Amino acid sequence: SIKITSYYPSPLSLTSYHIMSSSSSTPSLPSTEIDLPTGTLGIAFRGNEKATVSAVLQQSPLQGKVKSGYVADRLTLGDGRTYKDVNSQQLANALAESSSDCHRKLRMMMGYPEELIVTVPYSYRNDIIIMDDVDNDNKPTITSTTLPELRVGMFVFYIQLRINGFSLLCGSSKEIMEVLTASNVQGDRIIVMKDPLFPMFHDKFLVRPVSDDVVNSQLVNTDSRNNNCNSSGDDDLPTLFEY
Repeated sequence: SIKITSYYPSPLSLTSYHIMSSSSSTPSLPSTEIDLPTGTLGIAFRGNEKATVSAVLQQSPLQGKVKSGYVADRLTLGDGRTYKDVNSQQLANALAESSSDCHRKLRMMMGYPEELIVTVPYSYRNDIIIMDDVDNDNKPTITSTTLPELRVGMFVFYIQLRINGFSLLCGSSKEIMEVLTASNVQGDRIIVMKDPLFPMFHDKFLVRPVSDDVVNSQLVNTDSRNNNCNSSGDDDLPTLFEY
């Protein structure tokens, strides 16, 4: 069932909670090896233990090859030297020192960012397929999309209709698809996606706007129950290094 409550100020506030444990285990990640061009790469790294991509700048020559959440596994230079399991600062320093090397390669594990917030235009509402992942707590997971900003494999934690504030937190894939594809509501959809390992709440949370007939769904006719979406404050973030 879904609890009807007041508005959230912004989906950007959905970044830290007191969360329940997850039954998911850490999967092995696929990897990719990328030939690096000379000069600045336009990538931001974060991580005191492993260098993880936190942002890829629009002008980066690696756009489309590297994505937020990828983890640097090994940097190989043209002279044969290698850097393995380095943190953000160590990798940024190695990349800066080897910026003129046209033979360097970077092997990356294809991980996911902790959170990704994407605005989906109304015209793309039918170009996304979301299904419950039976192998991962039945999380509503993106399985197909033509929108490059979305990441297949991440699960939808929150969806909002921007035009009227109708929002759903912790819904099933069927419920999320009903909100996403509602033809009687124009305007963008805001989707907050989480890493597949992020725990899924076992209570749903719905924000109903003042007007009726928001979506052709049974979402607005459900019973209420207690929820566990309690904020625990902002987490401390490690230093960000950009190269």
